[in-house]
Amino acid sequence: MATFDYQGDPQFRSWLERFVEDKITEAMKADREQRFRDSFALISVRRDDSLAEGIAKILGKSLVKWDLFIFGDGEKKPVIHENLSGKHVYVIATVGRGEDPDISFANTCRIVSTLRRTCKVSRINVVAPCLWYQAQDKTHARREPITVRDVADDITRRGMDHI
Repeated sequence: MATFDYQGDPQFRSWLERFVEDKITEAMKADREQRFRDSFALISVRRDDSLAEGIAKILGKSLVKWDLFIFGDGEKKPVIHENLSGKHVYVIATVGRGEDPDISFANTCRIVSTLRRTCKVSRINVVAPCLWYQAQDKTHARREPITVRDVADDITRRGMDHI
């Protein structure tokens, strides 16, 4: 039985180098993809938000778990159950069918404030497909407020970086 010396074969060495380089490139790409996926988080303002669940499914992520504690006097406090320190967080804020926009806006403000103050996130991006009070973007009569501006100012003061 004859043995073949692969060490001295230049074609084999060239193929082996390409093979190893391809495997290393593939591993680096997978590692880069994993680090990217770990660098951001998605949180929904509503529990049963099909848009947020669809976005999370497309991105291959799960939504951040959180609870809204309601005290005896009706006060509400969001509690986030994951460590989000240093991450970019996307808050998906939608208004439910038949839901009062004020409730959605108030919950969004609470979550943004919690993320900024207690979770120490790097960046907060609010995804609001239908901005609250968007129809009130200019005055039509004297002494009418531009409510959409008040909404933007309020949520920005709480720590939102981008909408």
